[in-house]
Amino acid sequence: MSRNKMIRTTMGGILLVVALAAGVSVYDIQKNKAASEDTLTAQNTDPSVIEKKILTMPETETNVSADKKNTDADPTQATDKQEIQTVETSAGEVKAQTESKENTSDNQIKETSAGVSQVFTENSVIDWPVQGKILLDYSMDETTYFSTLNVYKCNPAVLLKAEADTPVHAAYAGTVKDIFTSAETGDTVIVDMGNGYEATYGQLKEITVSKGDTIQKGMQIGNVCEPTKYYRNEGTNLYFAMTKDNEPVDPAIYTEFLTE
Repeated sequence: MSRNKMIRTTMGGILLVVALAAGVSVYDIQKNKAASEDTLTAQNTDPSVIEKKILTMPETETNVSADKKNTDADPTQATDKQEIQTVETSAGEVKAQTESKENTSDNQIKETSAGVSQVFTENSVIDWPVQGKILLDYSMDETTYFSTLNVYKCNPAVLLKAEADTPVHAAYAGTVKDIFTSAETGDTVIVDMGNGYEATYGQLKEITVSKGDTIQKGMQIGNVCEPTKYYRNEGTNLYFAMTKDNEPVDPAIYTEFLTE
């Protein structure tokens, strides 16, 4: 083989090797590029990823929508809310009714106090419980003769002559403080007239009031009874007395006139 031919053959082999090497490099680069693109495409278009995204986002919206639908459709939840509102409303109504009732009671008490029970003062005027002659007058400054007892003693009350069964009327408005029976005055009623003033009605029967009753001036509280053993000689009468802070006072000073 000639020298030139050997050189050309050698150069051709070198060029072929270089070309083959270059081709392999280009092929590897293109292959890697294709693989990268496939990877990116797979990440972006992976059905599982896409399905997961699709399921995740709509699922939240679907759940919210479903919750809303369930809330709207669930009569139990709606009923609970209505019941709470009903309870609150009812409580408010009860409170309002209670306040209204309290106000009504206060007004009734005020009306009762104004219309039924007037507080007694030193300028108040009483009516005699019965119309009749005074058998024994009030006397705390000097003694008075008691025929039945045959003694002289002070008298803290007024004995008003009256036939048995004569109606007895309240001398003044007040509250019945006590009802009791004693040997001297028989069946007796005490009325609190206010400001420490009290009226005592003795020798009664058929009492028409009860302890704690509020009475008006002129209201019948009972009838005159037969006299007790303390007043047999004086005859049938009403025992009537007044006190101020438990001290006897003369009923006559609170009257406009006395009927004989």
